[in-house]
Amino acid sequence: MILAWKDIRFNFARFVLAVVGLTAILTMSLAMNGLYRGIVHESLVMAAGVGADAWLVQGGRDGPFNDESHVSSLLDRRAEGLFGVKEARRFLSFSFPVSFGSHKQRLSIFALDFPKDKGDRMPLAAGRYLESPHFEMIVDKSTGLALGERIRIGRDDYTVVGVTRGQVDMAGDGLIFVSLPDAQSILNVAPSEAILLARASSRNQTAASAFAAGSRPIMAVILTLEPGAPVDLIREKVASWGDVTMITRAEQIDLVIQGRLRRLRLQILLFVGLMYAISGAIVSLTIFTIVLEKLHAISLLKLIGASDAFISLWILQYGLILGSISYGLAVAISLATFDLFPRAVILEPSDALLAGLALLVVCAFACTFSIRKALSVRAREILS
Repeated sequence: MILAWKDIRFNFARFVLAVVGLTAILTMSLAMNGLYRGIVHESLVMAAGVGADAWLVQGGRDGPFNDESHVSSLLDRRAEGLFGVKEARRFLSFSFPVSFGSHKQRLSIFALDFPKDKGDRMPLAAGRYLESPHFEMIVDKSTGLALGERIRIGRDDYTVVGVTRGQVDMAGDGLIFVSLPDAQSILNVAPSEAILLARASSRNQTAASAFAAGSRPIMAVILTLEPGAPVDLIREKVASWGDVTMITRAEQIDLVIQGRLRRLRLQILLFVGLMYAISGAIVSLTIFTIVLEKLHAISLLKLIGASDAFISLWILQYGLILGSISYGLAVAISLATFDLFPRAVILEPSDALLAGLALLVVCAFACTFSIRKALSVRAREILS
């Protein structure tokens, strides 16, 4: 016989209120943990999803994602001469305001080193990959652009030839993929007056000459290595050049997670811990209140011979039932609503399982205070 069910039916409204509160807190905990998972996933879309075995970035920098980086647009030619390098592609990405009807939205422009890279490393939901080096683009579905739509970026009109999913930048904004020459043209858009002033100013003569000559640096070079390529030897050779640094794919991912996301990870961890502490307080308060109301009944149970283990099991059952129902509802709500969030919220099965186990431990621990109070009641108190 499970006495906890009898208590739940006896005061069902109080049990429902406790379940609602505990479910809300647990859902928030799952959402925060899922938000962190989503931010990590979105932050690594470019770092891990472009087929890079290594990156060549500006010397002494941890770019291009964790730090600024600018290298020569001819660096890929040097890189292709390295032993063990299968392919070298130029990398450039930046945020740019794009007009959508009557309003503007900042989206990330990702440059594809056409014709080496036509965007075929991305899964398409509709359309095709780039076939021309100019005025074609592939967009992520989150941008709101549709296949065949034309939109002006900078001074030119671009046609959407492909639509993909899940391709976002570190801020969660949808990516627009264009060829590298188009991306450089967009990046160098400037008002005519600014160009004239730069040319007229003797102090900016060097910058004006570079602009006129079409000097357009890139952020990094993506290396694809041959199977079994000597990474350490390639790194030593790159280091001897003096102007660039080589970062492997694993190092780049670690830089993003341990660099830009470190504080966020600690912040979310503290919030999740706080939520579980509040969950424990709710369970403790609910069950302790029940025990205080039933001190007379507990004394009667002891008088007729109920053991301490029987009474402890009753209290523990109540706490575990409360936690289990709240956990089930929280997971159901999470699965039904997380896809509606503006940024990715990823609920991993392992995270959900660990959250359930943690909640059961918290509930069991919270019951100990009520058990101690119940066991302190003496049988003869029923006579007083």
